[in-house]
Amino acid sequence: MKYRITLFILMSLVVLTSLNAQTPLVLLHTNDVHSQLEPLPADDPRNPDLGGVLRREALCRAVRNQEPNVLVFESGDFVQGTPYFNFFKGEAEVRLLNAIKPAAITLGNHEFDNGVAFLADILKQAEFPIVCTNYVVKRTPLSRYVKSWLVIRQGGLRIGVVSANIKPDGLIAQANFKGIKWLDPIKTADKRAAWLKRVKKCDIVICLSHLGHKMDEGMADDLKLAAGSRYIDVILGGHTHTFLRQPIKVNNLVGQPVIINQVGKSGIYVGRLDLLVDAE
Repeated sequence: MKYRITLFILMSLVVLTSLNAQTPLVLLHTNDVHSQLEPLPADDPRNPDLGGVLRREALCRAVRNQEPNVLVFESGDFVQGTPYFNFFKGEAEVRLLNAIKPAAITLGNHEFDNGVAFLADILKQAEFPIVCTNYVVKRTPLSRYVKSWLVIRQGGLRIGVVSANIKPDGLIAQANFKGIKWLDPIKTADKRAAWLKRVKKCDIVICLSHLGHKMDEGMADDLKLAAGSRYIDVILGGHTHTFLRQPIKVNNLVGQPVIINQVGKSGIYVGRLDLLVDAE
């Protein structure tokens, strides 16, 4: 049995001052797993016997044993797509994510397929943070489990986490999004990222995005998010199932490069970014 793992290695220096020591930081990430808990079938025409959550957990554990500072992220749509979700109602997916120990995840549109109360019932089992920056959930059952931002302390670094979540129109039934307010993802995520850097003194800000890599004109996406921001350093994308063989860089509003990555779907690939970060 084999597991196709794409180790996207990118030495990216986030410079705040040239006098500070550089700290290595490894980011592992997936998106759009869609309840694919087992490897794909051996007779799958494109990806036979690839993927599987247990293999992914073993990979994350191995990298953590090799590297001093490792964070794992998931960029939404971790449920819906196989009979596991139909039968276990999301419990299996969350329990297996608990085993992987992600630093944070965000939500995609398919997490809302059965409504807010159903989703809250899934998330109450989570042992990891759920970040949704531009979904205002404070008057819903999700308010107990979802936060708008996160600061992680790792290896002497302060790592800010925000999200950019897709507009629900046409993707989520109104009844399944009841009580939640959607805000412009680019303005909201970058405003929170600015606050994380200025007030919380974060050395780097990571955005978990479920906007899609490249969408139609007038729709937010990861490329527009990078180009329209000032304070976001890394975008870990989802929604469009885009497989980037290499991370890309897009200059932001002040001419600084923003790293963007997305790794397909179904947990076939695990993305890896190796960063060198200057601590403040």
